Amino acid sequence: EKAGTQIELLIYLAYSYNKKGERAHAMDLCQQTLVLLQDKKEISLFAKALHLRGIMHLGLGNLDKAIYDIEEALSLYKNLREEISAGKAVGDLGNIYYYKKEYTKAIECYKHAIKSCEAQRNTLGVIIEHFNIGDFMLFDQKYELAVDEFQLALDLARKKRIYNIELDA
Repeated sequence: EKAGTQIELLIYLAYSYNKKGERAHAMDLCQQTLVLLQDKKEISLFAKALHLRGIMHLGLGNLDKAIYDIEEALSLYKNLREEISAGKAVGDLGNIYYYKKEYTKAIECYKHAIKSCEAQRNTLGVIIEHFNIGDFMLFDQKYELAVDEFQLALDLARKKRIYNIELDA
């Protein structure tokens, strides 16, 4: 159990370095974590580390590697029935497809993530995915659809009294 806690802390540390823009250091920590988890006894942590590495690959522009890691993490999340993590992974896949200019796949992922988040009563996740879809619609100059998505997100935020949220999408 102590080893699992230490590995989880390494994952959070890698996440923090990635958020600060220190991607090389973050990737090194993530790689170390994955090596420590190679026996996959801690499957949940392995999935988190893969998911994080996928997000880092996205940030570095390695889109195919990002898809591979996040799809692997998603498969593990589903097997573990970690629905909230699975929903986040699907949303992240949507972001990757967005950057690959595979917009139909991106929208499908975002809509799937909304359903997953709604099933788990994860309001913040639903809000983020509506913003993602709205952002895409805005980019595609579908202004009325964009407004509809943003309005859904805003209405949910008001209903749940989520006023000051930082969207990391």
